[in-house]
Parts: sequence; structure tokens; C-alpha cells
Amino acid sequence: MKSINCARGFCLLSLVTLFAALGSRAGDHPINAGIAAYRDGNYKSAVESFADAIQAAPQDSSLHHWLGKCYGRIAEQGNWFTSMSYAKKTLKQFRKAVELDADNRDALRDLIDYLETAPGFLGGNKQEAKHLGQRLEQLQNARTGNNE
Repeated sequence: MKSINCARGFCLLSLVTLFAALGSRAGDHPINAGIAAYRDGNYKSAVESFADAIQAAPQDSSLHHWLGKCYGRIAEQGNWFTSMSYAKKTLKQFRKAVELDADNRDALRDLIDYLETAPGFLGGNKQEAKHLGQRLEQLQNARTGNNE
């Protein structure tokens, strides 16, 4: 009886150790680290994490979108010169995200918002935003089955 309990205890301990190891590996993944840093307001750290993740998966639209969001937050907080540089990087990443996945509605929304609000010298373009807004509406209608 004691050996059965010891065997169960060993199995349970092994499972706990395995899950802990898997959890720490997942938490250390650049994407998870980037999202956590972004949510904590550590945008420069998030940029590093997403840039690392993009090195491994350069065609991942969501990574470019997240990187653009980080650049945007840094632009909002920086001085005028820093903000201009990061605003341009924001636009570049939002465009790349949409280029890689034209159905990425979150990236498309953020690109539209950027184009609507940014001044022209930073890439703002209300006409382009309007055109992309129509595309977003089509995507949303297709998703809900509302094809008017």
C-alpha cells in the first residue's frame, strides 16, 4: 500500500514539475513577455520582445501589429522629435500587419485610426482611411453574414 502511495506521489510530483516547467517556458516566450510588458506600460521592453519574436516569425501579422501598438504608445509619451520617429514606425508596422493579413481586423482598425488622426507629414491620410474603413466594414459584414 505504501509503495502505491509513493508511486502516486511521485507521478503527481512529476506532473506538477512538468506543468511548472511548461508554464515558465510559455511565460518566457517573447510574445507573452511582450504582451505582459505592454499591459504593464513597459513599452520599450515590449518592443524588444516583439522585435525578437518577429525575428523568428517575420510573416506573423499580429506581431507587427503589436510592435506598432508599442511604437504608438512610445510616440504618445515622448518629446516631439522622439514622437515623430516612433509615429512613423507605428505606421510602418500597422501597414506591414495589414499587408501580411488583409483580414486582421484589429490591425486594420488601428491603421485606420492612425490615418484619420495623424497629420499628413506623419502619413495621415483621411482618404485612405475612408477606403480602408469600407474594407473593414465588408470584413465585418462577411463575418456576421450581413451582406447588404
